[in-house]
Formats: sequence, structure tokens, C-alpha cells
Amino acid sequence: MTVLGPSFVTVTSLTIGYSIPPTNALESLAGTHSLFGPSLKTVVVFFGYALPPTGYQDLANLLLRIVSLSTNVRRLELHLPTSYHPEEADVLQALLDAKHMQISSLRHLVFVSSFCHHIFDLQAFITCHLENLQRIDLFMDALQSMNLSFIQSLRSLQYFNGTADQVISVCYAHPQTLNGIHVHSFSPFTLPRATSSLHEALSQTCFLRKLCISDSRPWAGYDYKSVAEVLEACPHLTDFDCLVEAALTTSSEALLAVYSAVFQALQHLQSFTICSFYILDMADVEQVHTVAVHNALAPLNFSFRRLHIAAGRAWGPPVWTYLYKGQNNLV
Repeated sequence: MTVLGPSFVTVTSLTIGYSIPPTNALESLAGTHSLFGPSLKTVVVFFGYALPPTGYQDLANLLLRIVSLSTNVRRLELHLPTSYHPEEADVLQALLDAKHMQISSLRHLVFVSSFCHHIFDLQAFITCHLENLQRIDLFMDALQSMNLSFIQSLRSLQYFNGTADQVISVCYAHPQTLNGIHVHSFSPFTLPRATSSLHEALSQTCFLRKLCISDSRPWAGYDYKSVAEVLEACPHLTDFDCLVEAALTTSSEALLAVYSAVFQALQHLQSFTICSFYILDMADVEQVHTVAVHNALAPLNFSFRRLHIAAGRAWGPPVWTYLYKGQNNLV
């Protein structure tokens, strides 16, 4: 490992932990004051599963050193390993609980512990950042249960990325401040209740502008009817990104009802991304689909600035023709 010298005074992003150098090199890096100056805005740390016995503590010490020297870190990403010994888990929890981990400038926390057998407690860390933390991204198994009592105390939360159950809690805790939500996974044991509960929770938010639902596994149950329900629950949305797993009926009446509900709601969106995984192959089905699209879309006008469709033949030329109609503002 080459340790950067004093000329590197404008480093804005630092990622460490992919491979671990000898301890003396880490100590040298920790002593490089010029690297951890006021320009450093993003710190990403990977606690890999292949670390040597002292690797976790060395990285934890280095992170504490960075925090003490860098006054403008706004984004912190902590990636935890998929497996480790109990003493290593203790090191990581002690790091989260450390008083010296307070970062007054922190606005965005990303915490990744997918497939971990240990459930970490973020209470102490979050308590130190109640005033200024604006965005939290939590990635862990949907089957795990983390104590989210700290969510209630956050005062500036604007964006949350987590499981459906976590998002539901956050929506009820911060209906006035949330303007962005990303649902990245559902628990198969809570559906379809989770989908219905999520839509109800989303409807409680007052100023939600951006929404992404990216769990497209069949048990999530998302079809175009569900999409229409989401859009109805969130009338202020301007950016919507959704993955849909669906198999629509060949009935023109059913298709028209679904398309009408979805596209009526899409009129106020500025950004729309949708991916679908069903394909209509039969010529007679395609004809029904084309008629339904025409009847649903012909009366409508859209105002997209960004439009991305990846949906096979189900969203082929009939849909594109109407969605792009008069779209002079697309970027």
C-alpha cells in the first residue's frame, strides 16, 4: 500500500477495506493528516470477512482517526461482513457505540449488513446525529428485525431506504419531512399484508416526491393495479421508479381498467421508470392490448422530463407513441 503524501489535500471521497495492508501501513495512513482534511466528504469502509484477526480493530481505529480529523464528512458507508467471530462483532458494535464516532457534519448514513447473523444496534450512533441526519440507507435481510426506536427521534430525516416494514415505521414517524423513499425488499411472510400496509403508510406522507420500489420478486405482489394504488396514495410524486412482476389478463376491459388507473396518475410525474417481466406473444392478445392502450392514453397529456421503460412487448410502440406525445422537455 502506498500512503498518500501531503500534496493530497483535496481528497473528497475515501474508500478503504477491500484488501487490508499491514498494520504499520494503516498506522501511517492514520497519521496522514493532509488526507483527512476539510475537503473529505464521503467515507466508505468495508469490514471484509477475510480480514486478519486484528483487521477489524485496525480498521475501527482508522475510522475513529478519520472522524477526529475530518470536519466535513457528510456521507458515511459501513459495510459489514457476512460472517465473523463473536469478538469481531463486539469490535464493530463498540465502534458504533463509541462517543468519538460523533460526526457533526454527517447528513447521510449507509449501513449494509446483508446476510449477517448478528443484529447490530444503531441506537447510540443515531442518537449522536439526531439533529442533522437527513438520509438513512439500511440494507439487511428482510427477515431480520432491528430496533428502529431511534427513527422517532430524528429531526431532519428526508430520505429513507429500507425494507417495507422499516419504511412503514418511518412514514408514520415522519409524515411531514419525508420527500424520498426507497423500498428495496419485502418479507415473504408478511405479504400481502405488507403491500397493503405500505400503501396506507405512504398515504400518510404529506410531501413525498420520490419513490422507488425495487423488489420485483413474485411474493411482493406488484402488478399494474398495485402501481395505480401507490400513485393514488402519493399525489405529490414527481419521480417514480418501480419493478413490476405481472401477468395481465387478455380481457380488453380488464386491461383498460388497469391502464386507465395507472396512466391517469402518471400525468403529474416528471420522472418515470418502470420495468416489467411479462411478454405478450400471441397476435390476438397484442391486438387487445393495443386497443386498451389507445382507449386509456389517447385523452391524456404527460409532462415527463425523464422517461425509462424496460418492459418487453407489453410496453411496445402503442404505449411509447402516447407517452412520448408532445414531450419536448425530455432530457
